[in-house]
Amino acid sequence: MNHGRLRLTGTGITTPDTVITSTEAILRDYLVGQEWLRERGIEAEPQLAYLPDCFGHSPALPSILQALGFDLAAVTRIDGMYFVGSDLQRESDFPLPGSSAARLTELGTNAFRWRAPDGAEVLCHWNAFTYFQGDMLAHAGIIRWMGMAFGIPWRTPSAVAKRVDGLVEQLRPLSLTPYLFCPIGCDFNGPIDGLVDLLDRHNERYFERTGVWVVNAAMEDYLQLVGFHRGSLPVVDLDPNPYWMGFYGSRPEIKRRYNALVYKLLQTEQRAVSASLSATSARPPGIQAATRRDLSAAWDVTIVANHHDFITGTSPDRVWLQEQRPWLALAETHTDRAMQSLAGEPGDAPSAAPTGVPVVARTPKWRRRGDEVEVTTPYYRLVLSERQGGAMVSYRPAVGAPSDGNGQPSGQEAPVDYGPELLAGPANDLVGYADSGGLWRMGHEYRGGKLVERHGARHERATIEVQPRSGELVVHVAGTLAGQSSRRTLWLSGASPVIPMRLEGVAGRRLTVTCRFPTVLQAEQLTMDVPGGVVDRPRRKLYEPTFWPARSFAHLQGDNSHGLAVFLGGPASAALRDDGTLEWMALRNAPRERAFGLVPLPAHPATGTDPERQSFHYAIWFTPPGSFLDHGLPQLVRRELWPRWHAPQAQGLASRPEAAVVLDRDDVLLAALKPADRGAGLIARLYALAPGPEQARLSVPARPVRKATLCDARERDRGALEVRDGAVSVPLDRAIQTVRLSF
Repeated sequence: MNHGRLRLTGTGITTPDTVITSTEAILRDYLVGQEWLRERGIEAEPQLAYLPDCFGHSPALPSILQALGFDLAAVTRIDGMYFVGSDLQRESDFPLPGSSAARLTELGTNAFRWRAPDGAEVLCHWNAFTYFQGDMLAHAGIIRWMGMAFGIPWRTPSAVAKRVDGLVEQLRPLSLTPYLFCPIGCDFNGPIDGLVDLLDRHNERYFERTGVWVVNAAMEDYLQLVGFHRGSLPVVDLDPNPYWMGFYGSRPEIKRRYNALVYKLLQTEQRAVSASLSATSARPPGIQAATRRDLSAAWDVTIVANHHDFITGTSPDRVWLQEQRPWLALAETHTDRAMQSLAGEPGDAPSAAPTGVPVVARTPKWRRRGDEVEVTTPYYRLVLSERQGGAMVSYRPAVGAPSDGNGQPSGQEAPVDYGPELLAGPANDLVGYADSGGLWRMGHEYRGGKLVERHGARHERATIEVQPRSGELVVHVAGTLAGQSSRRTLWLSGASPVIPMRLEGVAGRRLTVTCRFPTVLQAEQLTMDVPGGVVDRPRRKLYEPTFWPARSFAHLQGDNSHGLAVFLGGPASAALRDDGTLEWMALRNAPRERAFGLVPLPAHPATGTDPERQSFHYAIWFTPPGSFLDHGLPQLVRRELWPRWHAPQAQGLASRPEAAVVLDRDDVLLAALKPADRGAGLIARLYALAPGPEQARLSVPARPVRKATLCDARERDRGALEVRDGAVSVPLDRAIQTVRLSF
């Protein structure tokens, strides 16, 4: 390999999903893989990230890849493209109008400069005709797939020449450069026997006639050649979603446990490093050996869970039950043991509330009025109805709530006036859709499928129980949906406008359950966090409803004085309707795609059932005017909701270990603090929520920083940073920055 005879397409342990996974877990995937190579004397440090089979991609993928030091990328599955065996429509019906595939086809290129919202850019190739376009080069028949050939070998010069001519004819309309790339290699297929000899023979016989020279080469070779024509390629701000939407909600238990694992691992790493920084010994800061072993073992599983057939929930039942679920349990054991090893370390203290979120607790007032429960707080008045399934039937925000001038209650009781009604119908309603889809897609994404609303909790009477606690009311709503019992719990606080909630329930077979909030708010787009950044997305693309994947929040900013933020702790995807209704997937049990109620689709053979009782954490906040940055939505998720949802047993540990590192900007988050895997010192990863030409000042109160280096996420040094008075100046020109700190 060190002599170039074997080429790597990236350094990932997996080919990770980049739509619903954690940004930090993706970075670790490629870091751990690079270190595995380095530890074995393999010098390769690829520039290319090849993601041929992922089901869509984050629109901020270039930010992630540039943060890792990759400047080349290749993908296949983007929204609106044709893929063999996936649909009963004709190939000529594709690409779908309004899709990413249609956009690139109109531009006449499958090579382009993909630019992320923060300006990061990679040179990217799209396999427009699948990632196994050339697998039948030496066969006559239909397809080679999963190690089987649906055809016979056909290796005569004329047969191979005919195949080559056909491939060139396909590819030429999408090339703005002299180079064409034909991928070979469907899942589990072996190589084409004697491929190099076949190509040499073809060139000798046909080059003079065709002018096409065929080479067996790597994707990286091709993109380096295309790079000489970079100036002639279009710059595209691509959001290649929704490719498929069903997997956003398939096997919700995987998403919930994965999110909890990543959160606890990052918190434990940061907490362990914080403890060593505050220690009085002169030893370099780090993590004790036993704790580090547990963290490493847990990260190994979490990284494997990034795989585009793991976190997505698209593996068959036997794989989920016999392999993936036990792996997650093992990772949780290692993580919890690492967390417990830190109990009693210096710095264990409760967290402070984030800026702008009140800390003075007043128990909300409540009363029953017939079959309704009314609750009033300094921030809202809401009404829940037993007759309408426990739904919210009214929500009115407070007007001019008492304040101490910092957005916090003054602590004095005062009359509260409430503003206009923000709900347009029963909210926090559970909706059951009959879904003919499967693990990958919802029923309305393909010809002959269906996604039809059949059930609503609002149509069934529910029981509401209110339990007053210090500073809050815990409200339990017991009801039914499609013959299955459900339980929604709401925590209504006198100290915060945010309402955390939990759903416990079962999705019946071939049912997708959403949570629905009809509002009077009108907007054309949703703002949401995605791996690598924050993006705005239109209300509709290709399908109605269009569910958009998020990491943790989606924000609808209405055209009047309010918005609605929803925070999602497990499966995270939201759809915005024309009438201002926001809904998100909560539970799903759609085993396998069927067209016209009967026909299975060959490209999606796996079957997966999910009949167990599930829990789903979420929260809502009717926000005042302003953007997600104005309201600190990412900070609120990290500091208040994730600890509550993902690590309630660890509340004794500091929930803000980032206090070990101080940043002078609220719009920059400390995403990770860890010992370096490559080189010496500590690695601090920063996420800039509003990247630009400014800088952030980073300091470590316990120990002045002696030296700082800007790195990529594979921990390769890129340049020295200015250190003055023990603090570091970090550029914020990109969403993700990695810094090596030495003390």
